Amino acid sequence: MKIPTRAYSLDMNEYDVGVENFHGDKDLNEEDSDEYERDFCNGIDEGEILAEDDDGAEDDIFRQLAQKDKDLLLAAELGKALLEKNEELNQKYELLQEDYSQAVEELEQDKYELKLKVERLQDANDSRVHELQADLVTLRNELKTLQSNSNNDKQSKRETFCWTYGGEHTTAFRSSKGKDR
Repeated sequence: MKIPTRAYSLDMNEYDVGVENFHGDKDLNEEDSDEYERDFCNGIDEGEILAEDDDGAEDDIFRQLAQKDKDLLLAAELGKALLEKNEELNQKYELLQEDYSQAVEELEQDKYELKLKVERLQDANDSRVHELQADLVTLRNELKTLQSNSNNDKQSKRETFCWTYGGEHTTAFRSSKGKDR
């Protein structure tokens, strides 16, 4: 939009032309011409006087209006740019929010899967611990049985030995047997 430095109006409604000043198609006679010239010159003189008084103020007003128009255009452009930037940022925000929601959902799914895996491993571990504890009890019982059998075998061998070799060894064996206990 081009802003004129000085505004001119072609709107004739602002001026009172009047029928007496409108001559139409008829030619001006000398008398009318003198009257017209006098009115015209008086109008110019009055206009020039008014223009001289208002010229500085009028220029200042036009400059202020032009500056206001420039400021208004700049504000409109800035407002439009800000709205576009806001829309762009809102779109980016929505994309980031979708990405975030998707990442949170994936993490929740991974967390659930890991929880199930931990539970399965814990159950398998508990089961294995129970098996090992049962094996340990069984092995301890077997060890006690074997130790008992070994002790019984030793005792049995001693007794057999004693019976086999007779009396003098038997007395010596019984006396040493009494010391062991």
